[in-house]
Amino acid sequence: MGGFKRFHFILLLLGIFILFTYFPVTAEKYVSVNALSEEGVGSFDSPWSLSDSLNQSLPVGEQILVNGSSSTAYTGPFIIKNETSLIGYNGTPLINSSGYAFVVSNSTSMDNFEVKSQSAGLLFSSGVSDIQLSNISLHGISSSAISGGTGNHNYNVSIRDVSCFQNTNGGIVLPSIDGLTIDNSTVSSNIEGGVSLTGAHNFYITNVTSTANTISASNRPGLQLKDSSLGVIHNLISIENSGGGLNLNNTSNLVIFSSVLQNQSGGKDLFIDSQSRNLSFYNLHIGGNGGVNVSSSNMSGPLSFNTPSTPRGPDDSFVSLNNYVNITRTDTGSFDSLTLNYNPSDIPTGYPEENIRIMATDNDDWSIIPSSLNKEQHSISFNGSSELVEGTRLYGLFVNKTNPSIFSISPSSGVQGDNNVAIYVSGSGFSSGLLVNLSNSTFNLTNSSEVTFINSSNIITSFDLTYLVSGNYTVQVKNPDQTQSTESVIFTVFNEPCPAVVANFSSDVSSGYAPLTVSFTNRSTGGNITSWQWDFGDNSTGSNVADPVHTFNRSGLYSVNLTAGNSCDNYSSVFHTISVENEPCPTVIANFSSDVSSGYAPLTVSFTNRSTGGNITS
Repeated sequence: MGGFKRFHFILLLLGIFILFTYFPVTAEKYVSVNALSEEGVGSFDSPWSLSDSLNQSLPVGEQILVNGSSSTAYTGPFIIKNETSLIGYNGTPLINSSGYAFVVSNSTSMDNFEVKSQSAGLLFSSGVSDIQLSNISLHGISSSAISGGTGNHNYNVSIRDVSCFQNTNGGIVLPSIDGLTIDNSTVSSNIEGGVSLTGAHNFYITNVTSTANTISASNRPGLQLKDSSLGVIHNLISIENSGGGLNLNNTSNLVIFSSVLQNQSGGKDLFIDSQSRNLSFYNLHIGGNGGVNVSSSNMSGPLSFNTPSTPRGPDDSFVSLNNYVNITRTDTGSFDSLTLNYNPSDIPTGYPEENIRIMATDNDDWSIIPSSLNKEQHSISFNGSSELVEGTRLYGLFVNKTNPSIFSISPSSGVQGDNNVAIYVSGSGFSSGLLVNLSNSTFNLTNSSEVTFINSSNIITSFDLTYLVSGNYTVQVKNPDQTQSTESVIFTVFNEPCPAVVANFSSDVSSGYAPLTVSFTNRSTGGNITSWQWDFGDNSTGSNVADPVHTFNRSGLYSVNLTAGNSCDNYSSVFHTISVENEPCPTVIANFSSDVSSGYAPLTVSFTNRSTGGNITS
């Protein structure tokens, strides 16, 4: 028995040896704050406070978890050495430091922190590379939220899902970076601008919102690029910044697309200095404070913008929306679309928003640019590739008067050969000096002189029908500003005078008991009968079909009237009477039967009612 136990004990030891040999136990991936304290790295209170923050720093090459469950902020600062990751967990740790909250070095990363520092936020130490910042909120800082020392050259920096707001000296202010990504981040309500990059190369800025940033001593806008090149800006939303939207100073080889620049009047939505070149714009929405506000001069890139003095508009029929911009195209690049914004309050009363259009000129001859209106976004876009011409051209936004509309004409027909047919036209939006056209697929007749203008709703025009062939003609009113009616109003020309109408109808019954349903058949004659108006005399809505069916629900003597008209506006009326009565009640004849008529007492008899005469009720 003892040998048997020893055998099992040897097998157990062998199994443990194999387990630890081939399946070693993995060490902890993260070092927590408590673990660092136990190892003697700094002095970690609860919350964490380094006893000598400038001389002691986090260990190198670790992934360090900082607990965010405490209600009191860590005092920091955190000095993050090479190849170290700082990760907030169990909530978002709050850093409230009297100095810099974080100082980062090479190959470091930070994730999930809130920084509310009294004097400084996050600082790149001298010449850092391979930095990753994510899920960080920096606010209430009396300096820049994220900054780098002047003269330091930084490489491969990634800033994602970062929020910088209510800081005193700008949001993100970085010098000399090669390989920068700013993605899905918000910079708002900071003093001295939003994002400012100097000496940035090979950069990518996407899904960034910079809004409501103000200026005091500097002129930083929502996004400023200086001495920078080789970059892409995508989906930048720079709005309501007092320093402007996007400033490009000595910047080259830049592509900007799908972005909105709409800022306060104190700065330019887009400013391009004379040293910037090789810039491409795609689907760029420009227009702050109700207009396009762009400035540049002599740039050598594909497009340049500047704001001219207010020019003379096309003519008195167009009202300017105070949006003008000179666009210079200096090469044959491709431009998908350009968008100009407008302020709805600039649209005069009675001028439809649908009539807003882009017009362009390179002299005094304005032409309308084919465009697409977006009323929800108060913008209008046009195809840059087809509409931007080589050289400089002035573009403006205008709205013209309401399109005229025709409600009715009288008469609506005439006879071929009549040399003076007067037509009364009723509608809206008519202007003095308008033209009236009669047209079909083969013939067009324009009346240029015989129009009497009564007011904006009524005119009288005369036509000579001598040379018109018979058929239907569309009537169209065209104002001097080239707006025209679009309704399909028809005037008919006949070969010979139209005959008089003789109205008549028949019915399948003329009397009966209520409810009485009657089928009416039109029997009217006299040319092309085109209208029927029935009045059944019982206060119903009537009918306008040729052969209606109607039910009279109550007794009475009804006068049914038909007014028939033909295409020459000749009308005739006729009426017939329909008599409706209540059905009379029959005489009651009482009767009954029984199952037996005699028998012995006591005698039970079953009686059955046999009375007749209508609905027996008692």
